[in-house]
Amino acid sequence: MKNILLATTALVAFAGAAAADGHTSVTWSGKATAGVAREGGTDAVAATITDDTIDTALADYDAAVTATNTAANIALPITAATVSNVAGLVASAIAALNSNSVSVPANKAANDTDVLVYQDVLNILSVGAGSAAVATGDGETYAEINATVTGTVVTDLGITLSASMSVDAGTGYDFADDDGFDSAKTNGVGFDNAVLDAGVYGVLTFAPNDLAQLVDDDDDAAADIKYVNTFGPATFTMVADVDETDTNVTAASAAAATNTATAADGSAGDVAYAAGTDAVAADVAWSAKVESAIGDMGTVYAAFDEEGGNAFGGTVAMEGVTFNFSSKLEALEEEEGTDRSNTIGASYVMGAVSVGASWNSIEDDNQWSINGAYAAGAISLAASTNEGEEWEITSAYDLGSNASVKAGVNYTDDAFVGVAFNF
Repeated sequence: MKNILLATTALVAFAGAAAADGHTSVTWSGKATAGVAREGGTDAVAATITDDTIDTALADYDAAVTATNTAANIALPITAATVSNVAGLVASAIAALNSNSVSVPANKAANDTDVLVYQDVLNILSVGAGSAAVATGDGETYAEINATVTGTVVTDLGITLSASMSVDAGTGYDFADDDGFDSAKTNGVGFDNAVLDAGVYGVLTFAPNDLAQLVDDDDDAAADIKYVNTFGPATFTMVADVDETDTNVTAASAAAATNTATAADGSAGDVAYAAGTDAVAADVAWSAKVESAIGDMGTVYAAFDEEGGNAFGGTVAMEGVTFNFSSKLEALEEEEGTDRSNTIGASYVMGAVSVGASWNSIEDDNQWSINGAYAAGAISLAASTNEGEEWEITSAYDLGSNASVKAGVNYTDDAFVGVAFNF
């Protein structure tokens, strides 16, 4: 709190001292939410790992369990709990070996060899391990405030300089199937960005490790600088990661753990494995995008990055219907030889009612989605679902003055009701 007060006092003092020349301003904006919510549950996911794999893993873990009692202790069906228990035994063995290497340095070489074997066992167990059911949570209260202060200076050359920071306090709630309550803030002051607006020469934004790349934005959002400029109907954007401490790796496909040698007698500890590795998304140094209007009909865009990732698409409005199309191939997908992700969609507004639908080319049992909304006066309702039956219903009542009461529920039994207002 002391840091917040000092920062606020400094900004207010700065604004008061400089306001006389008309070139400096400080603005505040923010949002607050409060209400009651609960986190939904999830169904159990059955383990796809086999009985033989468990037996092999335990046989390799011969320091504590022998091959003789392995088969007796484990029977089909294999559950997520069984896999977790075995993984716990192996993890304990790794910890014990590492501890012994510290206390008895002479054993380190031999222990390191065993640790590699046990780590490979963990890699095997992690594939298809399943997950246990998670019960729906109880109702809890949430209350949060987010405020942003921006200081702006206009130089004699006409260049506008600005910098922003945010203050976040309280416990918030995000209505999503993979989110929920966030923890109470202990130090909620953070830097947002610094912006240099040179007019016709473009806008340069500095936000270290906080900018998303323009193709693989869901996996790589740690870029540092963004440049935007408009040339006629076209807008050019470039994002760069200039941090030399980044890994700068190229995309790499996943590799499964494999059995490389098995003794003929089937004794404990006779199996050797090549460790599996996860797929690695490329650490992109830069990406660029060009977007342009096509008359009054819509827009088109194309984007590409340093590692060969690329995307293109557009939006067109005809006879009241808005059509959109996008096609993307990220660097990792190119490395793995997977298909492009192509999405088509359409939306239509009929007075107070709007409807929409989309379809994606990736065959993942979740290719299509539909949505609808109704808004009349102060009341609004929205609903959506998809092929995976991930449905969601929300409603809101406008109280005026940028305030509203909101409520929602979804397929995981996430639910909330509360008030939100902007200032």
